[in-house]
Amino acid sequence: MILFYISKYVATPLYYGGDRKYTLSKYMNRLTDKVTLIYSRSNGRKHKSTWKLFKNEKVDGLDTVMINGVLVKQMGINFRRMFSWMQFEINLFLYFLLLPKSKRPDVVIASSFSLFTFYTVAILKKIYKFKMLVEVRDICPQTEVEFGRIKESGIIYKIFKYIELFGYKHADKIFSTIPKFDDYLKTQGFLDKDFLCIPQGFDREYIPSLKTKGAPNENFTVMYAGTIGEVNLVEEICIAAEQLQNTNIRFIVYGDGPLKENLRQKYSHLQNLDFKGIVSKREIAEILMEADLLVNMWADKSVYQYGVSPNKWIDYMLAAVPVLVTYNGHQSIINEAGCGWFIKANDPKLMAEKILEISKMSPTELRQIGLNGRKYAIENLDYEILANKLLNFIYE
Repeated sequence: MILFYISKYVATPLYYGGDRKYTLSKYMNRLTDKVTLIYSRSNGRKHKSTWKLFKNEKVDGLDTVMINGVLVKQMGINFRRMFSWMQFEINLFLYFLLLPKSKRPDVVIASSFSLFTFYTVAILKKIYKFKMLVEVRDICPQTEVEFGRIKESGIIYKIFKYIELFGYKHADKIFSTIPKFDDYLKTQGFLDKDFLCIPQGFDREYIPSLKTKGAPNENFTVMYAGTIGEVNLVEEICIAAEQLQNTNIRFIVYGDGPLKENLRQKYSHLQNLDFKGIVSKREIAEILMEADLLVNMWADKSVYQYGVSPNKWIDYMLAAVPVLVTYNGHQSIINEAGCGWFIKANDPKLMAEKILEISKMSPTELRQIGLNGRKYAIENLDYEILANKLLNFIYE
């Protein structure tokens, strides 16, 4: 079986480390030796210029194809980025036309984002008669509407919605990081599509070694690591810190983003809140293990009723530290692992109360809750395990 995995946005170890698509492809390729990962030069990362339509590269035994295109620095909905979407689809079509018959795929995975790849692969499916799988990592365009990036009455929404449904209609099977995405499919009229949830995972080749916990510190450390932007709700940590000034609870925020300096200045009076800079993925894995509690905040959006599967949870769980999530959607992973708590979203006062409650638990109990998360991740979220599940789903 020749399998093509196509996604405009991919990171390989040649450029800024390997992401989900690369890692799944790598492990599937070790089982079949016939996987090709296809992505765009226009993926928000820096790439060397090339005059060729596409560039073939071998990465750890995996065949990768970088489709040429303009470099894109600014994310979000903008003209240059949308132009790069169209350019990728046109060049992807040409790539297929130039493929020798012996190298044509039996199965193609079309992964969002961009949604336009759904349309291109569906058309190519009619020509080359392969099986098509769609991978969904975000419910688009509904998520864009709920966060105010596009309007439901606008032309961009209508185009995205048409392509989204077109892709689902022509897919032979669908898989997603979203646990209850099959329920969403039913709301869109797709009652009998074969579906599988493949959550975010980790590469066992880069799993951080577990640190031995020393003697309990007099301070209880609450930590967040990630982007500091509007959708990340980091100010809720600041408000919680403000309410817990007269306790032994210390808050540390690692990362960067458009709201970092504003929040740092606004809450500079707090002695129990520190903002740190960006550190490498390997360094942050070590730093997370020094926390007593790791936090993650989510906005109250109806699209989350189908669930989420963020990379952050995997990093937190591998650190063997308890996790507190403010979130109103479908609960998964954290509760299944028994490694933390979900509480109501957008309620910093409740968040502060819960943190105070957790801080009074025994270090032994907290350590066991954290270890539950690491054990669950290793047994269920290893990308080699997930690649096997995905291949079995394809072979069915």
